[in-house]
Amino acid sequence: MTRTRLGRGWKRQTARSGEDSDETPLQQKLVVVALLVLVKHGKSKEVSLGRLHQSYVKICKKFNFTPLDFEEFSHTCSLVESRGIVSLKKKTN
Repeated sequence: MTRTRLGRGWKRQTARSGEDSDETPLQQKLVVVALLVLVKHGKSKEVSLGRLHQSYVKICKKFNFTPLDFEEFSHTCSLVESRGIVSLKKKTN
């Protein structure tokens, strides 16, 4: 299981890109929104990738976007991580 954690990189990323020119792709923004929703309503800043995908699908349906399947979603989360916005880590047993 992979866990996702919201990092401080979001603030740095938005500051670097500037207010007028946000080049973050829509699907990556939706991933961050889904994570923010889960973190806001939960007690932990860490959520499983499966739970994050469920939240993402609900948000996509609410706003009439076609959600990515889990594999594509997982790849998109990796892209968000490469921007320094979130950190993905493997769950240790």
